[in-house]
Formats: sequence, C-alpha cells, structure tokens
Amino acid sequence: MIRLKELRNSTSNPKGRKISQQEIANIIGTKRSTVSMWELGASDPDTESVKKIAEYFNVTTDFVLGIEEQDTYYHDPEVAEMINAAHKDPDL
Repeated sequence: MIRLKELRNSTSNPKGRKISQQEIANIIGTKRSTVSMWELGASDPDTESVKKIAEYFNVTTDFVLGIEEQDTYYHDPEVAEMINAAHKDPDL
C-alpha cells in the first residue's frame, strides 16, 4: 500500500486538502490503526478496501497498489464523477 499516504497528503484529492488517517478510515469503513499499518507496510488491505480507496481518490487500483506508475488523478470533480459513472455503466 505504497500510495495511500501519498494520496492522503495530496491536495488534488476530493477534499482539496490533506486527509488524516482517521478521515480515510471513516471513508472506507476501517480503523485508523489499520490505515497506519497499511502505510507502514506492516499489513496489506483487502481487495474491497483497495477498491474503496481507488474509488474515493478517483485512481485505478493498480495506482493505489503501486503497480501503475502514471499519476491518474482526475483533478476536476465533475470529470471524475462522469468517468466513474461511465465505468459503472454496463452499456458503454
């Protein structure tokens, strides 16, 4: 989970400011201590948590996991919402 701290500390995230470990824990439904363990590399998140993190920050799961190197943040929230909607539309 190399990228979680990077994503939390970016001002390009949906809140437009740094996000605390507690805030991200609340968003994805886990404990702050669990987020800390992920960031320290002491444990790995489950698949569902990775998906929630990626969805919240509008990045790919590969980016969250450090597999994809390209920064895929969607800076404009409206564009991010349209892209997320398109990804969820089975007719596209």
